[in-house]
Amino acid sequence: MYAITSFITCGIWSYEHSDQRFFRHHTTEAPRLLPRLKKYTLEEVDDWPVGITPQPGKKCFRVTFTMEIDENLDEDDKKATLAELAKIDEPQGFKGNYIIYPLKEGNALTDFMMTPYIDAELGLRDPDSTGNFTLDEFSRYVQCLREKLGDAFHEVEPELRKQYEAILANPLRDGEEIIVPTNSLYIEALVGSRPLIEDFKLLHRGLDVLKTKAEARNLEIDNLRKAKRIQSDKLGDPDVDNVKNVYYRGEIPPHDGDE
Repeated sequence: MYAITSFITCGIWSYEHSDQRFFRHHTTEAPRLLPRLKKYTLEEVDDWPVGITPQPGKKCFRVTFTMEIDENLDEDDKKATLAELAKIDEPQGFKGNYIIYPLKEGNALTDFMMTPYIDAELGLRDPDSTGNFTLDEFSRYVQCLREKLGDAFHEVEPELRKQYEAILANPLRDGEEIIVPTNSLYIEALVGSRPLIEDFKLLHRGLDVLKTKAEARNLEIDNLRKAKRIQSDKLGDPDVDNVKNVYYRGEIPPHDGDE
């Protein structure tokens, strides 16, 4: 029902006249989100991040960005109309009951969210360095560096080995293909929330367990009975079904048929 409602709402807003949308929203107030404090902290790191080519003689720093916003956002000088903050004539789309507008300029929140993606040396970059490389891609990257740097490759090779170890240690590594010999392949199914067998067989399994328990108790009782026989000096085989005694006359054992 929510999906149907959202679809109908988006369809209605898509056909709303842009002027009507403008006059409906242009006086709506929103916080400017002006920063009260911006602070950058530089920390030298020993290992170069994956994807950044190590450069001998240069240092790599980790930047920590701290920003503070005034908690009191209800003051008039800290608010602005939506027409001042966003381009109301250019809606980007709809999400549920919300309309997405592009901002005219950044604010403290957008600056904070954008900081991990900007690098002074590389420009735009993904902060998840290990997630952008598969082992095959990194191998090709190292091979290109080997061909480009030539004799100078040995200067960056130790750092490249550390980057390779970081990719190997990444538990969410994608795009990896593993070939396993058929004779060495073992597949174990994960335990599900419900059994896969039908109810009749499931109940029969329960009866089999009860039967096995009863047989085990019977063997224990039989062992006690055998122990009692030994204590009573009855050392004969208790499992013999019957005993047949054969008698014959004379000193010479009889032949067949003479008993």
